[in-house]
Amino acid sequence: MKRATKILLLLAVFYSVAFSQSATDKIRTFINEKDYESAVKLIPEAEKENLEDAKNLVFFGDIYFEMDRFSDALKYYELANKADRRQPYILRKLGRTYAQLGNIELSLETLNDA
Repeated sequence: MKRATKILLLLAVFYSVAFSQSATDKIRTFINEKDYESAVKLIPEAEKENLEDAKNLVFFGDIYFEMDRFSDALKYYELANKADRRQPYILRKLGRTYAQLGNIELSLETLNDA
């Protein structure tokens, strides 16, 4: 009986680990449902999973940009730019965000670099 219990416990643990979603995957699900508020709540957890991934950082910035939280978006776009220097798609997002924040000169300079 003890052996059967251990096997069931191991299967339960394996199942939960094998089929659990990462925080980033959960965020994507919320975004697909247009639930930006729930997505934003998971960003700190997702950051811990992989802060060095420029694509995830851009994704987090995009969420904040959609919510008109441009200062927060800028933070993630700048982190993405540091993680993956001089990528045109990141520079375009930075330039667009600078413009939304009223920094037109920096926006144009960044967009010219893109």
